[in-house]
Amino acid sequence: MDYNEASRVVTEYIKSPTGHTTHYLRFLQALIVELDVRDARARDFPRSVTAAKKMIKAEIHINIKSYYHARGKGQAAIVNLKYPSKAALQRALKEVSHKKRAGLGWVKDKGLQVLLVLL
Repeated sequence: MDYNEASRVVTEYIKSPTGHTTHYLRFLQALIVELDVRDARARDFPRSVTAAKKMIKAEIHINIKSYYHARGKGQAAIVNLKYPSKAALQRALKEVSHKKRAGLGWVKDKGLQVLLVLL
């Protein structure tokens, strides 16, 4: 899976999030590729939902609203939005007013709750 295919899969999932495990795993894998965390051919590329979630929680720290709006501008634009750590993301989010953050309902409607962090 390359960036273009990953982006297409994520876009389709965001339009209509489903709970089916096969679709969800493919979405999580596409998210990992789109955010340039791992290449799909890597030996440690996740092959299960649990492994994919663990990798995302450990390695993807991004403002969901910024990510959503940067989609379509290319992988470099998305990757530049990533924070080096969960703590750095949490600090940045605390500085943003509640009105500028993505609401929980909106995040769930888009199926992006895997990217949520606690503040």
